[in-house]
Parts: sequence; C-alpha cells; structure tokens
Amino acid sequence: MLHLGSRRLSRIRLGRIVALAVSAAICLTVGIVSRTAYAEGPAFRAAAQVFKLSGENGADNAKVFWQKVSGADSYTVFRKQGDARVEVGATSSATMDDYGLSDGQQYAYEVQAKSGSSVIATASTNDVETFTPSQTTFTQNNVVPAQQVWNNPLAKQDVVFPTTQTGSTENPSDWNQSNPETVVTGTQCPAFNQLVTYWGRRHVSNWDRRESTFNWNDNDGGGLSITQRVSWDFWTQLNNTRTHFQCDTSFKVKDSKTGTDWKLANATMQHANRTRNTVTGDAILYGQLNKTLGLLLVDIDPESGTVKSYFADRPLNQDVGDLALFVDDDNTAYIVAAAHSNTDTVLIKLNREWNAPSELVATLFQGEKREAPGIQKINGKYFFFSSGVRGWYPSQTKYAYADSIAGPWSPLQEIGNASTNDAQFGWLRTDSGTKRTTYTIVGQHWGANRNPQSALKNAWRVFPIAMNVTYADTAWYPQVDFDKEYGAVPVQIGRNLSRGRVAVDSENGNTLALTDGMDSESSGYISHTKSPYTVTVDLGVSSAISEVDFTTHLNDDAYTNYKYSLSVSQDGTNYSQVTDGSANTFMGFVPNAYSGTVTGRYVRLTVNSWDEVSDISGWNKPLEGLQEITVYGSNSSPAIPEAPVNVTPPSYMVTFDTRGGKAYPAKSVKSGDLLDLSSSPEWTDPAQYSFNGWSLDAAGTQPIDLKTYRVSGDVILFAQWTSTRRYTVTFDAQGGESVPAQEVKQGDAVTVPKDPSRVGYTFAGWSWSKSYLDKVDFNALRIWKDTTVYASWTRNYTVRFDSNGGSTVPDQTVVQDGQVSVPKDPSRVGYTFAGWSWSKSYLDKVDFNALRIWHDETVYASWSKSSRSLSQFPGVDNSYFNLDENSPFARSEGIAGIR
Repeated sequence: MLHLGSRRLSRIRLGRIVALAVSAAICLTVGIVSRTAYAEGPAFRAAAQVFKLSGENGADNAKVFWQKVSGADSYTVFRKQGDARVEVGATSSATMDDYGLSDGQQYAYEVQAKSGSSVIATASTNDVETFTPSQTTFTQNNVVPAQQVWNNPLAKQDVVFPTTQTGSTENPSDWNQSNPETVVTGTQCPAFNQLVTYWGRRHVSNWDRRESTFNWNDNDGGGLSITQRVSWDFWTQLNNTRTHFQCDTSFKVKDSKTGTDWKLANATMQHANRTRNTVTGDAILYGQLNKTLGLLLVDIDPESGTVKSYFADRPLNQDVGDLALFVDDDNTAYIVAAAHSNTDTVLIKLNREWNAPSELVATLFQGEKREAPGIQKINGKYFFFSSGVRGWYPSQTKYAYADSIAGPWSPLQEIGNASTNDAQFGWLRTDSGTKRTTYTIVGQHWGANRNPQSALKNAWRVFPIAMNVTYADTAWYPQVDFDKEYGAVPVQIGRNLSRGRVAVDSENGNTLALTDGMDSESSGYISHTKSPYTVTVDLGVSSAISEVDFTTHLNDDAYTNYKYSLSVSQDGTNYSQVTDGSANTFMGFVPNAYSGTVTGRYVRLTVNSWDEVSDISGWNKPLEGLQEITVYGSNSSPAIPEAPVNVTPPSYMVTFDTRGGKAYPAKSVKSGDLLDLSSSPEWTDPAQYSFNGWSLDAAGTQPIDLKTYRVSGDVILFAQWTSTRRYTVTFDAQGGESVPAQEVKQGDAVTVPKDPSRVGYTFAGWSWSKSYLDKVDFNALRIWKDTTVYASWTRNYTVRFDSNGGSTVPDQTVVQDGQVSVPKDPSRVGYTFAGWSWSKSYLDKVDFNALRIWHDETVYASWSKSSRSLSQFPGVDNSYFNLDENSPFARSEGIAGIR
C-alpha cells in the first residue's frame, strides 16, 4: 500500500522532494486496535486516538481503528458526544479519519459492520478528548529520524543509583559561612575512598549528590568487566575552608569475595541493560551471553562497588536470545526471552534478589519465531510485544495480552504496518504527562547493518498507539511531538486523500486493495510479474500533495529494494516526476515527504524493479507484491465515486511448511482463486515417507481438497506424510513360550499379542526392560524405530489347607504377593470350625485380609467340640437341667446316678 505522508523512507532528494525511510517507535494511548485480525461475533473491537494535522495547533482530529469482521463488506462509523450520534462515513476499510473536531471536547465512536444493509456486528471505541498541546519538550521526525545515539531523547535513560548514606557526622559548629571557599574538581579530586570519608562529614543540604552509574566493558582482555562511575557534588569543611567537591570517579567493580576486579572470562554479550532492585536497592546488570546462549545477572552493591553475586548460565536449561526484564507491581522480576533457537518465548521468574532464575513460568507462543520481546502492564493487564526473526531486516510487530502474567495469553495479533514501517520492534516507551499517559513502541531501523546500507543508517521511529482495553493499533505519522501534559502527540502531514479511491494497475486493472487502509502482514496485496508497472490513483480534484507512501509485501529470506518513481498529473495524461527512487535502499515501507507543495489530481507510482538484497540467500525467491498506497495533503474533499464492477481482488501469500521434507516455495494467489499446485513436496529420502496432502494444521485434522479450496487470506499449509518405513517389534518372552515378532509401519500402533504362558508363573504384561518397572502402554505406543519389549512374570505359589480331620479343602495357586481367596469352611462331625491357624496348636490365627503370599504355605483348620443337648430333666423348685455327652457324670450311671 502507498502512503502519502509517511516519513520513513530512504533519503533521496530531487529539488524540493524528499523520499525517506526510518526506524520506528510506536506510542500507545488509551485506545489501540489490531487492524488485521478478523473479529468473531462479540469479539469485534474498535479504538480511537486524536492527532494533529501539520501546521495546526490543536490535536483536533480522530483516527478510528477496528477489526475486520468475517462476512462484512462495509463499515459505518458514528461519532458520539453525549446523546448526539452523527454518522462520519462508510467504508470498506478498517480505519477512518474524522477531521476538524472542536477543541477541548470528549468523543467516542461506534462502528457497525455490515453485510449488505444488515448490521452483523457493532463495536465502540474508547473515549478520546481533543486538546491543544503547549509544552512540547522534543519532536521526533519519523521520515528523517536522528541517529541512534545516547543523547537522543528517545534513548533509554541510564539508571542512576543515589547513595543511601545520607547522614553526616559533621559538627555544626565547624561550618562557618564566612570561611574562605574553594572548589575541587577535575584532576584535583581525591580518590573514591577519600571522597567517601569527606561525604561522611559534609555540610548536609538538599542538593547533595552522590550518584552511581554502571557500564559494561565488553571484550576486556577477552572477557566482561563492569565500570562504576560516581558523581559527587557536596560541601564540607577542610582546614577552615569551605570546600565544594564537584567530582567524577570511576573504577572497575570488585569481586566481594576476592577483592580483585570482577571479570567474566571468555565472554561477550548483547542486549546488555541495567536496573535497580526495588527491594534490595542493588544494581542489577543483565544481558545475553553470546557464546553459551545463556543469561548473565550481576548483583552489585552500589555503595561499595562490589559484586555480591552473579549468574552466568542457561537459565533453567533454556537457551535464550533477545531478552528483556519486567518487574511486576509486587516487585517480582521476570526475564522474557526468545528461546529454543528463536522458535519460542520463555518467561522466567527471578529470585527475590534478582540475581538468579527461580522458576520457568511458561513457554509462550511456541513455534511463532518472535524476538526482541517485551512485557508491560497497562491498566491492570499484561501486554507482550515483539518483532519477527529477520536479522537486521524489518518485520511485523505483534502483541498479545493476559490478565495474569502466567497466562493464559491471547494469540499474537498484528499491530501497525507489515514492516513496522521499515523497522523492528525495540521497546515500549511510557510518557506520563500531567493530563494523560501514552505508550510508545520504539522501532529500530538497522540500516547501517544491511547490505546495501540504507541512507538512514541506524535510527528510531515512533508511532503513537490507540488502545481500548486489550485492543491496540497504530498508524504511520511522519512526526510525533512529546508534550509534558499529553505525552506522545501524533502529527499527520495532511488529510488522507486516497483512502477508498480506485487505483488503476497497469497489469491488473482496477483495484481497491491498494487504497483500503490495510497494510499489515496478513493484508491482501496486488502481485505483478512484469516490470515496469504503474499504479495510478485519481484523487478526484486537483490537490496539494504533502506525502506519498507505499507498502510492499515482505517475503521471508527474499527481501527487496523497490526501484521506483512518483509522478503527478492534472489531466491524467501529462505527468511530472516528483520523486526519483532509483537508488532506494528501504524495504517494506517507503515514505516520500515533500518540503514544499506538489499539486496534481493524479498520482502515479512506477515500479521499475524489485531487487533482492545482496546478503540474503534463502530458497525463497522475491515475490513482488504491492500492499498499499497512501496520499496525504489537502483538497476540497470530493465524493468518492462508486467502485467499478471489474475490480481486481488482492492476492495473498500461501506458505508451505513441509515438516521435515524438502523446501517448497511460497506462492502468491489471488483472493478467491483455487490453489494450483503442479507438484508435491518430497521427503529427503523418499524411501521413508510419501506425501499425503496438505492440511491447515500440523496435526492434519483440517485437510484441504485442492479441487475446492479457495484462498481468502495469508495461510500456512502443512504437509502430511505417510511413512513407508517399517520397524521390527520383538517380544522377549523371558522364559515363556515364544511370541512372534511384528513388522510395524513407522508411526503405527502395535497389535497386542496373545499372552504367553510359563510353567510356575503368571503373565503380568509387557515392560520396556527386564526389571519389569516400566510397563508398555500399547494404546499410546507408536513405533518410530526397532523396538524390543519384555514379558513380565510373577511367580506362582501353592497354599495348602490342612483340614486336620475335617472335610477336604482344595489347594490354591497364588501369584507372588497375591492374596488368598478365603475358602469355604470345612466340616467335621462333632466339631465346630473355628478358623485357620498357622500351626496345629491353633494359637496363631490366619488374617486373610493382610496375608500376601511370597512362598508355598500350609494353614491348619482349628476345631472346637460341638455342644449337643441329650435330654432335659426337671429339677427342684420346678427348674430344669440339661444332660449331654460332656456331662461330668459317667454315662453308665444313667439317670439314676444323677439323682
């Protein structure tokens, strides 16, 4: 897409005309939106931000962003103020400007997504308030930004550590205002330790200063060391002289254990930074170790200049790349880092002292390949921002959000331009004004590290962000003012004159895709196969043009510099060139700002070639694609005519993930077209795998049919493979009857064999080893190599039941450590069964509930004689007594004997 008004372009001068590209920074005010993600139903969201027009005093215009809604073909925007609701306009885009608002007023916007005349979704923005800034501290030029130097206002400020030793032992009577005065500075300053002594008996005042800063010394004799610089400013009484010390001392920090200079040998690092532990007050220096892909944390006592502790290793066994430190409201510190060869992102909690990792909180965004990560807490929610993995080349900034730092996190969402306006996400800047707080994404343009270099070298760009709860987006602004009251104030160089107007493409005909305001990575683009080609935008009337920008599609490993020119015409026939971009070295986004006024009704972009940069050698070839053209300026705002019927649809990028197979080139396909693939991918060794189609997911649960599948957006297709290899599964019966081996296709399950048998043993399943400790789960098992499993056996033992004169009780066969089944009680004439015992003495009863068998056992039946009544006889006093065979009276005596 081509933007008139963007300032981030290679610097090419032609008379009054400047074409430039810059590194980027993005500002976030309350109201941000992702321009590219499609909303589903109630998830439809919108946001707004106010901005200035160049040359005006007030920020009296609003830019509205919203998500595209699946099924919607137009969007109607309403401005709301109190009970009033006014239609601003309708568009097929996902953004709209509302110009000329009243100053000092509060507004909100409503966006209706429509399919035909039916409203299918509605979203409301955050409230915005217009204002006139009057306390601007500095201005960022995004078209021609200043170089990345330490004194640039955008640079991160050094962390200063004021001393905690604020007391003094000075005797007040020693101080005499009438005593002579001397100033000690420069080479006259004493050493650090002597200054510490003088500081301890200084004349205390509010402006006393003793502050430390710390800096890394990289490649210090083949290692890393740290320098502490201390600035002093105080008065003391020396020999009846009022002495004013204004000194700077510096020295290498010491190892607290050895007293020698602290040094980490054979180490280099990147992403070096420093912070102050808000709990301990110590200085924490941190960064990534290049050689080991590890984390370095150094804990320094700023009072003594000594290293108390340090960590230099892979944190919790995670290799790390780009990293940042985030401190939560409870002073808990975290390292967020690209990890696993920049494939994933890890979130690591530090200990209380911030000098060692303590917990791997989460592995985030697996497989997303993000770097330069950063986390910030905004209005109680956590936001994650990052760039793509593209070396020194630009990439789409993406963000995610969460209610808890541990997650769950939202999916990554695009924010802003596909190339971050020819930059990479660097960090998030906060400007806390007295009337509002803004957040700014600072993007880094690494032009000096490219081949060929860009005219900007290394520079920063800034982009104010709009935010509405968790929805965020940015736009290109060639200028951003930073104000004490209002924070980051975006400045647009003119009104958007091209949005919604038909562009005429010399190769593809009429198209709306180039002027729809959508220029993120997943937005559609118009592809070309021939050069040169032209794209012409009719602005409707003669217009004063202040900026023309265009966005090109980025293709991984095949970055291009577009060689182009821009011309204007009043009649559509006779054109005058206003920009010569034949030496352009910018990519992804090319802004062309004009120092004077360019006038014309027609704006024409001529692309002569798209040259692959010389230091990239990927298997992808340059795939040309123009995403957006934007023209800024002023005119009488003519009505936008109805779009012609024959409008060329945008194209989208289809990328193929072969999942281990040979590389398969990406393909540009027009929206709605079938995917025409003349060949299939191959595995490195065709004897191992055969291709089995494409799927929308790696797991293969969403296969596509090339006969019916039509492209509707950028998509990644995943190759599915069928293994042609077979492996042998061997069943080691370990003394049991043999079990036949099985030939199993790679990745397939094993057929569970019939249980083997073994004399004296019971089969207990299959194990991965002869120790029987790790059982095989055949339901989960898939075979990827020759495999052996082992039969597990339990020994059988016999439990014998000695009925001790009673009826026979069968023996039982019991497995080792098994339980005995309690047998049916035996019987014996004249006796009652009294249980089983371990001996014939009946003294030790068997507890079958607790019994486990580990060898052959015999248990014995216990008996008691039965009581059987013979007769009942009357006694005296009408009582009765029983007589049985156990009576103490002899049977021979009979009844008479008893009497």
